[in-house]
Amino acid sequence: ASATLGTATVNDLVLGGNLSVNGTTTLKNTTVNGTLNATSFGAINAGANTITTTGAVKTGAIDAGANYITTTGTLSSGNLVVGSKLLTINENQIGIQSNNDFNINNFAAGNGNIWLGKTGAGLVTAMNNFNVVGNVGIGTTIPMAKLHINNGANTDAAILATSDENNKLVVSSGVTSSINATTFKITHSFGNDLNNGYISFHRGGSTSGGFITLGTTGIERLRIDNNGNVGIGCTNPTYKLTVKGGILCSEVKVIEVGQICDYVFAPTYKLMPLHEVEKFVKTNSHLPEVPSAKEIADNGGMNIGEMQNTLLKKVEELTLYMIEIKKENEQLKADMQAFINSNK
Repeated sequence: ASATLGTATVNDLVLGGNLSVNGTTTLKNTTVNGTLNATSFGAINAGANTITTTGAVKTGAIDAGANYITTTGTLSSGNLVVGSKLLTINENQIGIQSNNDFNINNFAAGNGNIWLGKTGAGLVTAMNNFNVVGNVGIGTTIPMAKLHINNGANTDAAILATSDENNKLVVSSGVTSSINATTFKITHSFGNDLNNGYISFHRGGSTSGGFITLGTTGIERLRIDNNGNVGIGCTNPTYKLTVKGGILCSEVKVIEVGQICDYVFAPTYKLMPLHEVEKFVKTNSHLPEVPSAKEIADNGGMNIGEMQNTLLKKVEELTLYMIEIKKENEQLKADMQAFINSNK
């Protein structure tokens, strides 16, 4: 049967039909197998015990006291007081009046999920701290990490670092099937313009071996390959630092250039005679032991350390030639003076 109550206190009520409440009614140990309806005028006070219903609960206000209201149907309410805390339910929000932590838990024995938002397009907004033990999914029903953001296949997902929608970080996921393709990219978007700074992560030839690129105005400027080589202005660095363009610096220090050429001044060093040097230069158009212009071009440039050492050797050999010529000049002067003196 069904029943209608005004302002009353009811103990140990078991009702097979529906229960309508027109006033403020206190229900203790009450079971309603139909619908509990107090939406027109009334409120429900659970007192110190439990209200159980297998149908829907529809009311303007509910005071659950220190215990529970259990329903297998739908709970539709205005203000719901649980213990001493006021839980406000309306069309747009659920709010809790509490100065302490507020927990939303699934107390089931299994591994059930907690859903915030509507089916297919949920939205989670957390002020201050939002503590999660399991995985959180935004845009996905199967989160595979502590925070899993999915905005659809190969599309961008925005993370706002400020309150301005025009100034944000955009995280992009790309197609990962092809080698060297971008898998993840983080870009600064301003005014919905992605032609700003970015860092991009690329896959390698297997599950490892990827590389990183950095860019500005949407254009790649620097690349770190899977061998640790850094390229500036180039996409295929073959040295630890490969630069396509000019370098301006205040100091360059080159180490490990090989043996320094001080051995040129050793008494046992055999200096090439000048007439042989002359012959070599006429034939080859460059100094001995110095690479030709063609050799430098064919090798893709020159090794600064090796070239500096070679040039130092040539300077030291030139010094020896000058010393030798000076001795010859002094001998000529002495012979000339002796000739002059002998003819006076």
